[in-house]
Amino acid sequence: MHPEQIKAAIRMTGTTPTNVGRSLGVSHACVSHVIHGRGISERVARRICEVTGLSAAKLWPGKYPHIA
Repeated sequence: MHPEQIKAAIRMTGTTPTNVGRSLGVSHACVSHVIHGRGISERVARRICEVTGLSAAKLWPGKYPHIA
């Protein structure tokens, strides 16, 4: 999925990528790196999946095969 679509999906739930980072105690840059596929963090990816209700396979095809 395109990073802008992921950010939009997060915003459509009433939160922001920055708030996702705050809830995990990580920087907004860390969340941005995961969204853009430049960084790998299962914890951040899992939280984005929880917030958006979308699977990791849909958000980042092939990147997180072990996250349901």
